[in-house]
Amino acid sequence: MKNLWLSFLVIFLSVQQAFSITAVKLQAEKLYALIRCPSCDFQSISESEALIAQDLRTYILESLESGNSQEKIIEFLIDRYGAAIYMDPFMSWESILLWILPLFLFFALLIWYSLTRKLAIRKLK
Repeated sequence: MKNLWLSFLVIFLSVQQAFSITAVKLQAEKLYALIRCPSCDFQSISESEALIAQDLRTYILESLESGNSQEKIIEFLIDRYGAAIYMDPFMSWESILLWILPLFLFFALLIWYSLTRKLAIRKLK
């Protein structure tokens, strides 16, 4: 009876370890999709076969297995490679300005053009 309980314990621990390894690999796969390959255009490291992508996949998997959180891994990669490594860009004031400034300039030029045109028509009359 003692051996039976011991065998159940061994089986339970091995199944639990297998599930934890699978959970870490699933978490790593999600992170692979979020990180852009530094040497490839518009590819995540899960899609890329470049050496740097393989190194980053290894780093992410080892970091997750050692207990680091996703946020800490992403923070490290952004510090090392810059914000462009993250596939989902952060919304910042600079990015908002890059989207709004061209619209503002377009409408400012449109108003300037219409005002100067009206003034030119009045001078001709």
